Amino acid sequence: MHKDVNSCQLLINEEPLQCLPSLAKLLGIEKAIILQQIHWWSNKLGHEKDGYKWVYNSYRQWHTDNFTWLSESAIQKHILSLEKMGLLVAGNYNTLKIDRTKWYRIDHKMLCDMLKKSTSSTTMQKRHNDGAKSGDHYHRLHT
Repeated sequence: MHKDVNSCQLLINEEPLQCLPSLAKLLGIEKAIILQQIHWWSNKLGHEKDGYKWVYNSYRQWHTDNFTWLSESAIQKHILSLEKMGLLVAGNYNTLKIDRTKWYRIDHKMLCDMLKKSTSSTTMQKRHNDGAKSGDHYHRLHT
């Protein structure tokens, strides 16, 4: 075995951040990783509130602990976008009224609905493209 095989620091020797390609295609890689990480933390340490598992962090803490390659402003932009899309629900369950740390949970139904719509529209587009190709093929053969 070559001596450099285990020395590269860019290959996985730590806990990876990952997401499914279909989620990355649906949301973009950064939003997909953020949503996946919120899901992971919800399952690991989620706080049960109103029948849902919630996680909380400041944008600074998300940056420091999870998404070090993204700026705090990029994290804020992506999280607000996920909220606007309806995939993340934000709440405030802080004991101190002055604590404005946001709590998050994923709206799994919204995510499934979004994936179904995306899959459905991709299937319809593929059928349309296949039909156009068939018609082009027929046209070329019979003209």
